[in-house]
Amino acid sequence: MFDCHTHILFGVDDGAKSIEESKAIIHELMALGFKHIMLTPHHIKYSVENKLEDLRTKFEQLKEAFHEEEVTLYLGNEIYLDIATKEDLETAKCLPLNKGPYVLIELPFDGQIQHLEDLLFEIKLKGYVIILAHAERYTFVQNNLEMLKKLMDQGILIQMNLASLAGGYGKVVEKTAKQMVKKQYLHFIGSDVHRKDSKLLNIESSIAYLKKHLPKPLFHSIVSDNGNQLLQGEIIEPHTYVRKKKRWLKRVMSSLLIITILVGSGIFYGYKKIEKEFESAMIEQAKIYQENRDKEEAIRKAEEEKKYQEEKLLRENQREEDRLARLELRKIEDARLIAYKAQIEEKIKAEEEAEKAAVEAAKNEAEKQQAIEAARIKREELEQEKKEAEAEAEALEQKRIEEEARIQAEAEAEEVRIEAEKAEKARLEAEEKARLEAEMEAKYTDYDTDKAKAMDLALSKLSIDQVNDLIKMASGGFNPEEKAKAKKMFYNNFTQEEQTWILEMYVKYYGG
Repeated sequence: MFDCHTHILFGVDDGAKSIEESKAIIHELMALGFKHIMLTPHHIKYSVENKLEDLRTKFEQLKEAFHEEEVTLYLGNEIYLDIATKEDLETAKCLPLNKGPYVLIELPFDGQIQHLEDLLFEIKLKGYVIILAHAERYTFVQNNLEMLKKLMDQGILIQMNLASLAGGYGKVVEKTAKQMVKKQYLHFIGSDVHRKDSKLLNIESSIAYLKKHLPKPLFHSIVSDNGNQLLQGEIIEPHTYVRKKKRWLKRVMSSLLIITILVGSGIFYGYKKIEKEFESAMIEQAKIYQENRDKEEAIRKAEEEKKYQEEKLLRENQREEDRLARLELRKIEDARLIAYKAQIEEKIKAEEEAEKAAVEAAKNEAEKQQAIEAARIKREELEQEKKEAEAEAEALEQKRIEEEARIQAEAEAEEVRIEAEKAEKARLEAEEKARLEAEMEAKYTDYDTDKAKAMDLALSKLSIDQVNDLIKMASGGFNPEEKAKAKKMFYNNFTQEEQTWILEMYVKYYGG
């Protein structure tokens, strides 16, 4: 089995304190059947930030201690989500799981993070696949389990703590965890073990619970296969996400196949009218579903566009405020230079008057020439000062022109960058949508073959009347009595091997 979430790397967070304690916990996990264990010390900005070289050194030391045993250790971080998470991942201040595309993300227990979806989307844009740590422990999930479905629709994977199923975190968490199992809203399990004395709370009973309440293929995916895909860097598709992305007609056909337990066999052999009525009802439901999805998508895009335009207007307003501030500063500088040049002009005029008076007061020619020379030198000094003031004004004006050009270029570059990011986001969304549709198309290549096999199987096990009853129940919706009847018919008429195959078809065509 694969343990996706532990705090047993010694001396780095609130988990194991020594290498001896780490070893003891790992041996306990091995005894429970775990052969692949991910070590995920906390990374909390400004609170728990370990140097990566320290983490790697201790990891290699612990890994070496188990190199001859049947267990493999891997390293990553449990990353507390905030606005700095994307930057920390980009600058390698925290670790994805096993150096791959997967990141284990933790949220506050008592509430949602502001702009949660935007923060997660930014991380996804960088190519990371998000695993939400111990989802059952968050208040917003406990209050509305369908929040998980919404996150899964966005490609988020879910990790559950095994202790939650055994009441290790209280009754509310236990109830939420069991609802998640019922809805099949999970992809990974984790012990989230911290200390030797914290005990691995009834993990065996939790695993048994999963085995009992999940289809066999899905159980193996959650406890093992998904972990192998993670370690190989392969992309895991959330099963409900696949379910929601199916084209509505395919969804109708798969529902027809599964909900009525291969009811298509009876339809094919004499119940075309019932088939048509049932399929029409299913198609109508699917159309409504698709219309609602389209409306939600339109609302989301409209909100994004509104936000984009508001942010653009804020940027334009800020630039205008900055321009007006520069204009006011320019007026002050211009006033200073004008006053300075006027002062020089006044000095030149005063000097000319002084020269005239000195010449008139001269007693002889020698004194007269001396006064004229002194006045000339002073005028030259003032003229030079005037030229320097004019040169300063010209230089200042040139600097302003260059500064305005630079600011304008930066503003245009910023808008081009933002538009490019917007276009890239739209491109990635379109590529993701096209990829998922292609996967769905490929997934249904065996549909006709599987349906034919289902027909043969149903004819060998069910009477026409039983098939007819199932059709009527499916058409009208399953009430508790009908569910019990269908379940009894299912277990009484099909072998264990046949039941397994039917459940595999459920996972294959209905997304789990």
